[in-house]
Amino acid sequence: MLLRFALCFLLIATAASAEWKRYVHMPHGEWADSPPSHDLAYFRLDPCLRSDVKDRILQCSAESAKTMHTDLSVVGKIGAFTIYDLEYIINEGDASSRVRSVLIESAPHQLHEIHVRGNMPLGTLFPSEILNTGQLSVIKVKFDDGGIYHDVYEDY
Repeated sequence: MLLRFALCFLLIATAASAEWKRYVHMPHGEWADSPPSHDLAYFRLDPCLRSDVKDRILQCSAESAKTMHTDLSVVGKIGAFTIYDLEYIINEGDASSRVRSVLIESAPHQLHEIHVRGNMPLGTLFPSEILNTGQLSVIKVKFDDGGIYHDVYEDY
């Protein structure tokens, strides 16, 4: 009985401390890191106002006059995990840009940002999808750069 308890405790502790990898694709660079989970209110703020400076996905400057709002949609569920698309619509003067974040809710009020893609002026950020292939479910994130050669990027 004690052995079962110890194994259960070890499994729960391992799952709780597991790192979630985030992949960021922005016009100013690409990188991967493992930020901690946050509640939804943290992600709905302007990314330049995130409390953890290392967690900011945009190049932020104090003098930029911009307005921003978000659009949240549920992509679906994979097991106990709920997947969301959170789109940031950023207006700076006459120009606007979009950034999409894919969030996974691993527990109540604990969301992990796993994928971030910034849009180009003619590009298209397609809604994320959950693809089911037998017993395996995969999140598909698609982006079309809108360029003359029409590059389409799909991340799984």
